[in-house]
Amino acid sequence: IILNRIKSIYLTLFLFLIISGCRKTHYEYYDLTDYAKSYGAFKSGSYWIYQNDSILLLDSIYVIGSRHEFWERPIDSDCDIDRYELIDCNLGSSINSSVTSYIRLDSYNSDITYHFFNLDAYASADYKGEDLIKNPFGDLATITYHNSLIINGNLYLKVYEIENRPDSVFDYKKLNAFVVSGVGLLKWSILKNDSSVEKWSILRSHIIN
Repeated sequence: IILNRIKSIYLTLFLFLIISGCRKTHYEYYDLTDYAKSYGAFKSGSYWIYQNDSILLLDSIYVIGSRHEFWERPIDSDCDIDRYELIDCNLGSSINSSVTSYIRLDSYNSDITYHFFNLDAYASADYKGEDLIKNPFGDLATITYHNSLIINGNLYLKVYEIENRPDSVFDYKKLNAFVVSGVGLLKWSILKNDSSVEKWSILRSHIIN
């Protein structure tokens, strides 16, 4: 009987320590900054008009919905938790309605992804400052900063050029995408495996943040 009481006391003490320890849960927040959101957290009603520079075909890209959520990741123990933020901006197209396009902002890897017509342009954001940094895919991708860029008669400042060189599983050799805060994707060019080049550039946009 005495031995059982001792076991019961130790078990009660052990449970108390576990419960009391988690009363001091520490949260580390890794939320998206307003600067990061300015590259892709666009609301319904936003749209972009792009032009195929070779055949002058027009396409309108527009926001059809979005997903905004937070998720938690325990670190070391359930009492230390990191919280991350994810925003998906889903896009429609006037000439490519069957193809899924979206912009994704993910604070877990500090990633910004422009997924247009099954082509991905990746960038990483430095959320401690206002800058885009070299993408985490090594030599397959680089980012170049341009002080200014004129596209179809419109001047854009502080433009980043994302160059992706995917491996052989993709159907293109190189993708160059130009992005700017407040508007998102300005233009892109695709060097395909057959050495043909497809180029699109923005004519105008209407952005709702």
